[in-house]
Amino acid sequence: MAVVSTKILHDGWTGSFSIKEIPTFKVVYLVEVDDPQDGNILVVDAAGIPKLGTAYQVGNDFHGGVRCKSLSTTPVAGTRNLWQVTASYGKPEKGEKEEDPTDPTDGVDEEGEPTDDPTKFAANVSMSTTRVSRDAIKGAYIGKLIEQGGQSNFLQGGFNEGNAPPDFVDNVVTDKNGKITNGRPITNSVFKPFDPPVTMDYNRQNIRITFNTTDSPNIVFPYVNSVNKKAITIKIKYKWQDEDDLEQVAVAKFPIPAYSGRIMGLSVTPSERNGISYHQNSLEIEVDTLYGWRLDILDRGYATLDNEKTFGDSEGKSAPVTKAVVSDDGFADREPVLLDGNGQALKVQDDTDGVFLRYGVYPEMDWSIINIDRPNKMQGDING
Repeated sequence: MAVVSTKILHDGWTGSFSIKEIPTFKVVYLVEVDDPQDGNILVVDAAGIPKLGTAYQVGNDFHGGVRCKSLSTTPVAGTRNLWQVTASYGKPEKGEKEEDPTDPTDGVDEEGEPTDDPTKFAANVSMSTTRVSRDAIKGAYIGKLIEQGGQSNFLQGGFNEGNAPPDFVDNVVTDKNGKITNGRPITNSVFKPFDPPVTMDYNRQNIRITFNTTDSPNIVFPYVNSVNKKAITIKIKYKWQDEDDLEQVAVAKFPIPAYSGRIMGLSVTPSERNGISYHQNSLEIEVDTLYGWRLDILDRGYATLDNEKTFGDSEGKSAPVTKAVVSDDGFADREPVLLDGNGQALKVQDDTDGVFLRYGVYPEMDWSIINIDRPNKMQGDING
């Protein structure tokens, strides 16, 4: 019972502008849940759906004088797990508060005290998920289904009746991040990878940090597209007074293992409030705890190194020569073969099921230098 993803439907994003009236907007969101029994209340409270009374801020659009007036939810016809949420924005009614007391970024500082200075507002952190697809090149081998006489019979056993690896496992074993720890490369029964590989779906976490700064946050820009080379935990504390005037404290924590977070973008909007000019910033982070952002590529191919032949390159150095992998019929193999990480065909009789080559393809940086793990320290003048 959870929300899988929240997305803006651009086809339903509308605005109305008049010379005499404040603008009005409608924004339609598509919310996916994982259980058909999930209903309106769960959907309207999904991360990424605006709260009633909050200012209009969608994508790069922002208008502090327009507030969310209503939310409506409707199941998407012909589906079981999709909902549309329509947010309507307009001018606050006379006497209606312009600040939402439940929004920690709206008029209160880190200690929960009211403030008119937007650069001292408490930072805000929200989390949602998004579904992605990738090649499935590693998994836990559990057994095989044999179709016979219109019946499916499941058998536990190796590819070749136990005479060759891999041995089957009873179930999938994962670590604390949900990553499979008893997996092996996914191949057919003669140990050749599927070409093209099969695909799989899974969810990544989307973390958004919103914060206000005196100037444009230039110190953050070099970190866009970077991956965290050290594990961090984003921590943020909220304080407020409940209806009995008692102080309440909540602490949110978002752990990001090393190499699993990537900064996707930073949007900066010049703004003005209470006579103070400032920059409203939104930092987007995508977290992949299953696979991370380094690439582990299964070593496979249609050729191997010919260690008996070399040729001279332009600098007079020796360079390797490759030779095609030949199948039993004498022709070049039409399926890729597993390689051993040294340019030779992997011998499946060995204990090694496969070799993965690891590549770093994004800049790897220490995010704690700019206080991403302490969002409230990103407020105000962070460039000084």
